[in-house]
Amino acid sequence: MSKLHRIDSVGWGFFAIVLVAAIPASVYFVFQITHDSLTLGTRAGSGITLAFFVTAFFTWTVNSLLQLRAGHGGESTGQDSED
Repeated sequence: MSKLHRIDSVGWGFFAIVLVAAIPASVYFVFQITHDSLTLGTRAGSGITLAFFVTAFFTWTVNSLLQLRAGHGGESTGQDSED
């Protein structure tokens, strides 16, 4: 198994772990900044949605940095056409 494949395969597990850790903090944050007249479901759903987007951005950033560090940072495999 190549190193690149191992880095890619841990991405979803890392995403799930970070998401589970981020949900309570995000829900708490949403409860603090929203008005009490909103329903419990709206506030909790907003917190979970916020956690999902923050986690997606965070794991994308970490994965990109790991790819760059491993030397697979978006380099083209074609030949350079220097004239």
